[in-house]
Amino acid sequence: MTIGRWIILLVYGKYVLHSDAVCTYPTDLRGDWYSSSNGILTFENSAIQGFISGATLIGTQNYTCEFDGTGDRYIAKATVQFFTTVSGDVYLCMNMVKESDSKYIVTYESEIDSTTNQREVVILSGTGNVATESTICNIVGSYPTGAHEIFVNKDSVEDAAVTCPAILQNTLDVVVSNKSCTRSQLDGQTDTTRLSFTYSDCAQETLFSSNGQFICLYSFTDGSFTYLNVLNNDSSIYEPTTYRFSCFVLEAQGRLVYVTQHPEVCQSGQTPYNVSSSGRILVLIDNDPDTDMSGQIAVGVIIGLVVISVLGFGVLSFIRWFIYGSRKRIEPVPDAESMKETARYYWKFLKKRLTEKAEPFDDILKIINFRKRRLQRKALLSKRDSFIMELEVHEETNEESEFSDIELTVPKSAIRRLPSMDRKKMVQWIDCSKSSVSYFRAKPIWQKDWESYRDPFNMQNINRADTPSTSAQSVRTVSALMDTGDISWYEPEKIEKGLLNTMWKRIFKLLPQLAKKKEPDYFGS
Repeated sequence: MTIGRWIILLVYGKYVLHSDAVCTYPTDLRGDWYSSSNGILTFENSAIQGFISGATLIGTQNYTCEFDGTGDRYIAKATVQFFTTVSGDVYLCMNMVKESDSKYIVTYESEIDSTTNQREVVILSGTGNVATESTICNIVGSYPTGAHEIFVNKDSVEDAAVTCPAILQNTLDVVVSNKSCTRSQLDGQTDTTRLSFTYSDCAQETLFSSNGQFICLYSFTDGSFTYLNVLNNDSSIYEPTTYRFSCFVLEAQGRLVYVTQHPEVCQSGQTPYNVSSSGRILVLIDNDPDTDMSGQIAVGVIIGLVVISVLGFGVLSFIRWFIYGSRKRIEPVPDAESMKETARYYWKFLKKRLTEKAEPFDDILKIINFRKRRLQRKALLSKRDSFIMELEVHEETNEESEFSDIELTVPKSAIRRLPSMDRKKMVQWIDCSKSSVSYFRAKPIWQKDWESYRDPFNMQNINRADTPSTSAQSVRTVSALMDTGDISWYEPEKIEKGLLNTMWKRIFKLLPQLAKKKEPDYFGS
């Protein structure tokens, strides 16, 4: 900084920027740089080419370095002809913090101008207003969390990459809540500096990228929220469909990672559950059984429930039967979908055993008549009055009412192995999601939808019509459109816990009773 190039006036104790003053940008900032919201910027010693001001509406402007402010602040100015007779200066107060030789974190420390709706200051010619550091860098309070910009050297993108947050370093299922998009995946473990989204039935522009490849640039944690800036690795950008930069806000809850995405930079007030209508709301589902279950049901809680159930219902005999009698063993995996599949396997196994041991009589009348004659003979031999005992055969529904969306109906006649039992009705699923109970011999619709969409949480119906199509609200209140209906969401801590507790309690209650039952005597001997 030379005295010949600077004219500094002290007015009321403040530095005043003179129009002839020129400063120099950091020596690393030379050449072409990607910026989060201003495209490609070209840095020279004392000028920036390519900035877009909301005030001009006439394309890009060149900003000269007017003042090297406090710390990492640089104040830049562009002289703009707004109308034929109206001109003025547009000022930027940029705080540029160097992360590496190829990357800067930038915040614009001015209040949002009411005319341009951007963080800049406009001073019209002839108004007599004087530009000072305090009037240009006039932000009140702290800078909005996550609203910073990223400058990345165009020729050194690979050098700017950083390791992505640990909660994304896995293979995760992806559901985009406000798009017809399921069965997609995120690969964050093959290369921990990249996020690779595999689009399945999604439109490829869903996440503002045509190929779904993002490079992690910068992340930090504020409370329980993680903020992540990424660069889209597409060869070409076509706004507003695809953007070079986007910002994620994440929060992990057990095996679920709630995410919002906004193009360019994060917005003020953006959370993992809420974002403006121009953003996206996602849910990432981690199917790794070793993943922490905090926020839902811990593995230790499930194991404790199983142990208590075993001791309470005396299933030591069942365990012995289960080990030596069954050839196929399914280890329970503590999540809702796997628990249901495990339960279905046990019901099918139970049905098979009952079917194989059914008596080969033609009809129930033969058993009744045979038993009548036997009882008559016994009465005569004992010199008692003869009598006839009629066997009343009926079916009783197993009172397992605590299942929330699946229930087993085992006729009592089947457990007694009566020959007239209807084998097709030994095991039936009950659809409790409707107002009236319906029986199915084939897979019910809810089960087909479950398996088709791999949606492990289909508990609570949300009316799509209640949600405006122009807004993207919380993932807990907005459903995702599917080919056949809506995906429904739930709060794991309220519903899944009760489901899992009840599931295993009923399994360990029913099967030991069957295992301990002795061979029945149909003939009264």
